[in-house]
Amino acid sequence: MIVAGLRPNPVFPAIGLFGLGLTSALVNTHLLALVQAKVGLELQGRVLATNLMLTWLMVPVGFLTAAPLAEQVFTPLVSGTGPVADLAAVLVGQGPGRGIALTAVAAGLCSLLLAAVGWSYRPIRRLEDELPDADPGTVIVADKDRIQDEADRRLAELADAGYG
Repeated sequence: MIVAGLRPNPVFPAIGLFGLGLTSALVNTHLLALVQAKVGLELQGRVLATNLMLTWLMVPVGFLTAAPLAEQVFTPLVSGTGPVADLAAVLVGQGPGRGIALTAVAAGLCSLLLAAVGWSYRPIRRLEDELPDADPGTVIVADKDRIQDEADRRLAELADAGYG
């Protein structure tokens, strides 16, 4: 997203959105592989549905916040005067549409910051190694509460061992 807002040339959004799609595909592939390995068959649907629900819940939040942020925060910032406005103008340029461009750059920087924070947090970084694989039993157990209690017990053991 950072590249998408840099200049008012159509090449920049094309490159930025291609990079966004590529990284999303890589992250989602890893997430699905992790869920399939670490979550039992009987709970995978619930886990994936919850993940998708929370992910898609953010889309309207983005729609509702992007335009007001661009118009009331970032457009005045780009068209104003002072050292911050000068830096913003150098980064994304000046003129119409540069407020939403700065919004895209800010969203990209926030995404990078979240990725860095996630990577620096050891339990997230080592999740694949520390969390035990799900038992790939052939019978799907009907008692979901027992399965959830077992998963909670395992997570509590990991937390007691210093991984939580």
